[in-house]
Amino acid sequence: MSFIRKHLSLSPLSIAICLSFIMPIAHAQNAAIVNGKAIPSAQLDALIKKSGQGDDPKIREQGREMLITRELILQEADKTGVAQRPDVRE
Repeated sequence: MSFIRKHLSLSPLSIAICLSFIMPIAHAQNAAIVNGKAIPSAQLDALIKKSGQGDDPKIREQGREMLITRELILQEADKTGVAQRPDVRE
């Protein structure tokens, strides 16, 4: 950070503003991030396409919430060891 400030004469506020424009681009390929794990936008797109209901904002938000809930359940199952039980794996 000091290298940038020294060589480009940018204030911390200017750097923060620049980064705020760059960060959404980096996250644009993700529909969501759940506890550090990304849910790719491609996964949401496939879910919406499979539903056959069209791509309106309400359907997209419902699909996103569904994928987030699914990921939370999977993470909890892994954390508690439920996913490793033979009867659950079947």
